[in-house]
Amino acid sequence: MNGRYCLICCLLFFGLSACLKDKEFSQEEVNALMQKQMEMRVERFRSTRAKRCTQELLAAAILQADSMMLIMSRDEIDDPGRPDRPDRPDQRQVSDSLIVAPLFEPDTFLNNPRDTSRIDSLSN
Repeated sequence: MNGRYCLICCLLFFGLSACLKDKEFSQEEVNALMQKQMEMRVERFRSTRAKRCTQELLAAAILQADSMMLIMSRDEIDDPGRPDRPDRPDQRQVSDSLIVAPLFEPDTFLNNPRDTSRIDSLSN
């Protein structure tokens, strides 16, 4: 069905196009039309070429400007460098007149048989 429809459309198109008369153009009209088309193509080529050249020139200028700005910024930065280590402060002597007494008696933990922090007390 689809093939028949396509065949009928093609036959109608070719049949109708064969019946139409071609308009006769004079040589001056053909030359003028060709000249006009040539001028349009040349103008399109020139505008395309001008756009491309402008883009390439702008890209090169931006690259050069960025490089110059980077060099200028490096020259302007005055790097102070790493600071020196500060001098050690003087040690102050603390005068403490209070005598500290022990919290526990020295033998309190040694004589405790249930001291779990010592291995020998666990073996009993």
